[in-house]
Amino acid sequence: MDDPAIVVMGYQRVESLRRLLDSLFLADYQGRSVSLVVSIDKGNNAGVESLVKGLRWPYGPLELVFRTERLGLRDHVYACADLVNRFGSIVMLEDDLFVAPGFYDLACHMVQKYGHSDRVAGMALYHHAFNETSKMRFWPLKDGSDAYFLQLAASWGQCWTADQWNRFKDWSKTQTHETVTASAIPWDMRKWPWSSWKKWYTAFMVDTERYVVYPRYSMTTNFMDIGENHHETDATYQRDMMLGFRNWHLPDMDDNALCYDSYGELEPCAIKRLCPGLSAYDFSVDLGGMKPLDSIETPYLLSLKPCLRPIRTYGRLLRPSEWNVISRVDGDELAFGQTKDFLPLEDRPICKDINYHYGVPSKLLGRMFLQRLENKPFASVLRMLYRAITIWKPKRNSRRPTRSDNRPYF
Repeated sequence: MDDPAIVVMGYQRVESLRRLLDSLFLADYQGRSVSLVVSIDKGNNAGVESLVKGLRWPYGPLELVFRTERLGLRDHVYACADLVNRFGSIVMLEDDLFVAPGFYDLACHMVQKYGHSDRVAGMALYHHAFNETSKMRFWPLKDGSDAYFLQLAASWGQCWTADQWNRFKDWSKTQTHETVTASAIPWDMRKWPWSSWKKWYTAFMVDTERYVVYPRYSMTTNFMDIGENHHETDATYQRDMMLGFRNWHLPDMDDNALCYDSYGELEPCAIKRLCPGLSAYDFSVDLGGMKPLDSIETPYLLSLKPCLRPIRTYGRLLRPSEWNVISRVDGDELAFGQTKDFLPLEDRPICKDINYHYGVPSKLLGRMFLQRLENKPFASVLRMLYRAITIWKPKRNSRRPTRSDNRPYF
């Protein structure tokens, strides 16, 4: 089980698959015998099949699987993940990924460390640095270890043992899309379709209080090539990868672990440990301001949202936000108080959040935009204005949860 098989998924994207396979050939397996399975979903795959049939794998056994029926992404993931019962553990890679030379070494260390842990639902080779709900940066506290725990399914270089995958499959048998959608997953994820296996796996973790372990040093990156889930490509999910090898310091999954929920918020137990003054309270954490108020079940809340009668307030200068609470930084951007005293996060200047998360000064954004307008024909100016409006003013009802009166929560 400690030497996982590599399972590559492909469908119609010839150059994407070629790029991934090239990175696998350049990886260092440190003398291990590594099984490779390449699974191709049925489709217009003449180029893909030609590429794969010419493949020679010098590091161990090679198996080619050409699906005779179109599975679609979800069922293809499930079919490939089921191979874990043959191999004991697997690394799954979709064809728009790229791996670092030492990716397999991290996978082996993670399987050895967490393969038998009941609280770990899977292992990631990708460093999660973008919060898909807030559309801002996600950064975990640095505690000296090389990993953290997050209640979000890993889909860009995931690793499972048979026990981990089968626990999810057994849980899924008792669920429907309605029960998954009604679970305490993020509000935007609830709108994802039935076909999203990532939605189901995240709901499984929320329901059973399990986590995926993520590395602080990414060993995969995502090109976000056009495909079933992406209709345009950009660099949102590209990560800087580690070039060499590392003596991995993987943390124990115990009471001292840094665990983050499906919104990317540090769990209250960790906040209490780091901030003893809050240990007597039963509270939720919402430092990104993304959780709908009617979903908060605890009597107290620590949030970016405004509070009418706060017990304590903090600034938001240190990064990540938890540091301001730990260090009791003075200010009024973060508040701790009774949940009933909090108000929705109304229209908040997005430039302020961009400045905090990415370090781009607000005045620079306007200046950069004006510079782009200089010497442009009128039609080009109109196009740029339209793009700016659609980026900075998203449709509220489609992007944000609403109350019964159709006003946004935040």
